[in-house]
Amino acid sequence: MRVVSASRYAGFQVAYAVFGFLVHFTILFAITGFLSLAILIPDILKDIALWAWPIVVIGLAITLVQYLLARFVFLQDRGRVFALDNRRLFHNCTFFAFLYNIYLGLFSSLMRLFKGMLFGALLFPRLDYSVLPRVVERFDPGYRAYVGFLQLENAHTHPVLVCFCRLLLFSRQGDEKEVAKEGGPINGTRQDAQGASKPTGHDRHRRLPRNRWFLAFTLIHNPGLQQLRHSRDRRPRSRDEDEDFDIDQIVIEGVGSTMR
Repeated sequence: MRVVSASRYAGFQVAYAVFGFLVHFTILFAITGFLSLAILIPDILKDIALWAWPIVVIGLAITLVQYLLARFVFLQDRGRVFALDNRRLFHNCTFFAFLYNIYLGLFSSLMRLFKGMLFGALLFPRLDYSVLPRVVERFDPGYRAYVGFLQLENAHTHPVLVCFCRLLLFSRQGDEKEVAKEGGPINGTRQDAQGASKPTGHDRHRRLPRNRWFLAFTLIHNPGLQQLRHSRDRRPRSRDEDEDFDIDQIVIEGVGSTMR
């Protein structure tokens, strides 16, 4: 659940940072220890180099030959166009290089495992990067906590929503201040059964240009909001509906009138 993940974000961030520091310290200690042994006992490094150099040379030679063939033989216009020039030659070379590619695949699998361990250890303290592949990111609890935190923040701090609510809040606070100052209903307003002031026709017409200007200004500086607007049904309203017409309806109607 996203709310649960968001509540865990702060604690997970501290725990992952501490454990990541221990992982980084262990890796650096192992690397420096190996280098120290290689310097103090050079025979170990020499034996490893004598055993591994044929494998490395053969792998690099096969890779270089395949790259040159693809660049100057298989592709059209020396690799500038991604289209085969001779498909029969390409399939023949692929067939005879099958066993060599198995050899390269074994070496590549070891490199893939090493790279996965290296980048997984380096990015372990960061919750915004999942150490798991994209298709299984949902099984990473740290990454889920980060995503849940972002979704919760976005749901409660959306700039358009906050701006709209502030406009409504300031308008309502202005009405309450006028009522408190006059000691009763202000001119151009009436009170319902609960004592809340509602604007009458004169007050609505006075606020309508201001609300239209606010909305036009917001839409001009946020072009993406123009695609989210829907045309309002312009059916005639009864007297009761007209009396209950509040600032929310003025805002929606103002947008329609401004953008036409």
